[in-house]
Amino acid sequence: MNELFTFQKKYVIKVGKIKGIKTASFEKLDENIVIPLCKFGCDELYEKGILVVQNGEFISSDKNNNENIKLYIDSINDKRCNYFNRNTSEYFKWHFYFHK
Repeated sequence: MNELFTFQKKYVIKVGKIKGIKTASFEKLDENIVIPLCKFGCDELYEKGILVVQNGEFISSDKNNNENIKLYIDSINDKRCNYFNRNTSEYFKWHFYFHK
């Protein structure tokens, strides 16, 4: 996720940037559609659209109204997403607007 944290593989999960039900067949074959996130909370927050990537940085979305979650996200807020690039930007954009 970022350079602050490094986890063993068993604590990381691949999360799709687009919900499976909304994914076209050709997109399912694109390796750029997934992002590795930790199982400690980032995967769940990303799936629910509380944690999003905008302009290559992790940010908290407007959906977050819990102070404890806000504190957690603040620790990674505005941190660069190493998986944001020209091949993945459209998937992150879709995720951002889907959860807006």
